[in-house]
Amino acid sequence: MIDKKICLYNNVIEIAEYKNYLELVSRICYYNDNNANGVILPFDENSKALAETLVNMPVQAKYRTNSDGEPTFGSHEMYKDNKGNITFNTSSIGVHTEVWIEESEIQTVNNEIKTLPCLYARYRIWKRYENVVAAVQRLFSLNKLYSSWEISVSEYEFKGGIKILKDYVFEANTLLGYEYAMPSYGTSATAVSIAEQEDECMIAEALSKDLIGFEKERNEKNMNDENEKIISEKVTVWDILNKIERACREKFDGWFYVAYYFPEDKEIWVKSERTKNDLDYIRFTYSIDESDNVVLSEGVKVTLTVSPKEINNLIAEYENKIAEKDKVLAEKDAIISEQESTLNDKNTALTSASIEAASLKEEIEQLKPYKEQAEAAENKKREAELVKQKSELTAEIVSSGFITEKEISESEELKGYVENLDRKSLNAIVGERYAASLKDKKETAAKKDIDSTVEVGSVNLSNSTDVDAKSIMKNYFNFRL
Repeated sequence: MIDKKICLYNNVIEIAEYKNYLELVSRICYYNDNNANGVILPFDENSKALAETLVNMPVQAKYRTNSDGEPTFGSHEMYKDNKGNITFNTSSIGVHTEVWIEESEIQTVNNEIKTLPCLYARYRIWKRYENVVAAVQRLFSLNKLYSSWEISVSEYEFKGGIKILKDYVFEANTLLGYEYAMPSYGTSATAVSIAEQEDECMIAEALSKDLIGFEKERNEKNMNDENEKIISEKVTVWDILNKIERACREKFDGWFYVAYYFPEDKEIWVKSERTKNDLDYIRFTYSIDESDNVVLSEGVKVTLTVSPKEINNLIAEYENKIAEKDKVLAEKDAIISEQESTLNDKNTALTSASIEAASLKEEIEQLKPYKEQAEAAENKKREAELVKQKSELTAEIVSSGFITEKEISESEELKGYVENLDRKSLNAIVGERYAASLKDKKETAAKKDIDSTVEVGSVNLSNSTDVDAKSIMKNYFNFRL
């Protein structure tokens, strides 16, 4: 976002006097045409709202006296402080109360007569400052009471070397003396009327002298600084420039002229026959001695990196580059903002999930005793079932007659089979023993056939009165077995 301050000049067209204040009306500016500073305020649907930002904003002034000791005003008194910030060395002397826009026939800075929309403002100057009132009355009577309004610009564009303001707000309006400033809107804003005034004493003292009565609690140092300002203002800018010119004549044998003058820094840049081109200057600083004479330092050659006639184009180029960079930064800020929003959403989701996880964990902790009880019951049931299966398997194997219960308890092998419910291995042992028992019976039966005497069965028929074939066969088989 661009944040620049622009100062533009205008003139007062009406004054009315009241008990505690003077009421002034100024034609602040015209729209849709450039002023002497190469600035245009376009007239559109936003102009009225932008103009109303001047309401309740301060009227500023820097009281001075001219070379004849007459009350007047300085400029907007801009200078750089120790930190490099632009500062306005003026004081608040009133407030704006009303603004409006109406079409008026005016003469532009290009000496063209046009009917254009013009901004008017009504504002009050407090009569508590006698020096200010005296200066206002004098300058208005001469039709030379100018003012400089201050605009803070947030958006603009360059076209054909003209700066077109797109978005801005008014910050202040500073009364000017014609001895120190000229309006950048030409003479179109001319004072047209003033109420009858009582004769006022023309006090050739600074506005700061008026303010002393309201600042008695300031320490001695501040009062001394204020007095020094009063003394220094007795020497006007024109006096200093004339004395600088005389001092320069002592420095140069040939031609010269003061190209740039920086009063706040007490510095001048001079062109002379010693400078070889448009970029070379000789820099002097100066001081004012007790006799109000200007004393110049030794000159130092300085060289500009760009010629003065190219400065505006270079500034415009830099400002366009800055505007482009600001646009890129704005786009990046938007991306960062979007990513931060996404990150916030994810953090919110993560927080919600963490809360849900904590809740589930708590619920699990609450159910854990029930789970342990269920698992214990299930383990007990499984153990009982396992004991039952082992018992049944043992009984089944013992019932075969080939493995005894004692043998199982004493044999680690058999005991392991029972523990693992290895029915297959146990049945294999039973099968082996059963097969072995059959073999033994055959061998025993064969031996009996060889070693025993063959006996012939006989039947005592005389002793049996009821003898049949079935009984004879039964006795035979019983003998064989």
